[in-house]
Amino acid sequence: MFNIFKKKEKVVVEKPVQIKIEDCVDMSQTPEQYHKYKDEIVLPLVEVLRKICVLEENCMKQNEILDANKKKQGLPESQVADGWVEMMNQYKVDYGKVVEPICTEKLLKRGYAGSYGQPAQYAYINTGCEMYFIMKSSKKAIVETHFPHGIKMKHQFVFRNVDGQWLIDEKKYGFDTDWHVAGI
Repeated sequence: MFNIFKKKEKVVVEKPVQIKIEDCVDMSQTPEQYHKYKDEIVLPLVEVLRKICVLEENCMKQNEILDANKKKQGLPESQVADGWVEMMNQYKVDYGKVVEPICTEKLLKRGYAGSYGQPAQYAYINTGCEMYFIMKSSKKAIVETHFPHGIKMKHQFVFRNVDGQWLIDEKKYGFDTDWHVAGI
């Protein structure tokens, strides 16, 4: 159970999938004139992150089945399981269908769907996080998520308005004050 910001007071979340993200976003760093963009930017991001979680969870399940079959065949652990390459290719295709409509080419070129894990990279979107919407101009918006991952970690999604559509142009991860550029 994690805490989520709700207008500067902490709310304990009992059933994470029932979180209404729009009620949990800290906008204290955003001038009032840009508050209207929150739902247009944050809600699609949350939807994409949740879809990515499902893809990762499904890939983990498929990988467990492939590993069990490999073990039954007496193959060494270091050997790639039959079907693993095909699974990863399909994972990349499915991942692309989710992220391509909301990301710029610049971000997509950094790569995506290179790994999967348990928990999924963005699992915090279902279990709770601190979320900040930061917008200081009509051309750029930032959504930051802070969450525990052994230590306090954070993701930053930088959105740019491209031909009237808000797209993720950069994704970073960090601890404390440092940011590191990453793929989606």
